[in-house]
Amino acid sequence: MMGWVIGTMLWAALGTFSACPDYAGGAFLFEHIPSFSCANFGKVRDFYDAHSWTALILAAFTPLPFKVFTVAAGVFHVNFAVLVAASAVGRAGRFFLVGGLIRFFGPPIRDFIDKYFELMVVLFSALLIGGFAVLKYIH
Repeated sequence: MMGWVIGTMLWAALGTFSACPDYAGGAFLFEHIPSFSCANFGKVRDFYDAHSWTALILAAFTPLPFKVFTVAAGVFHVNFAVLVAASAVGRAGRFFLVGGLIRFFGPPIRDFIDKYFELMVVLFSALLIGGFAVLKYIH
């Protein structure tokens, strides 16, 4: 939620980063947060232009740098209720997945999750998106 507030109310006050003049703000974030790059921010803008709800859920669920998505949601004027709901769904899905795996397979699965969680989430997300794409083209 604070990311959205930063994007909505403080973005311009953070100064314009010379390497990213198109975004008219956020210089402090671009300069001091490693994952907050012009390239990442541009990708997030493209996701929001197409599907902000889906982009936020996937960003909350996957190992992508979620802070970039929350600040961008404010900068690109994504509805606050959409941000909160998508964040809750995505983060809850991620934590329930881990909890469900531990409940089903027991404590020994923790080492596997620690080692392969990011890969599992990326594969799951790709399958989920692929499934929706198939359904879209079938109908």
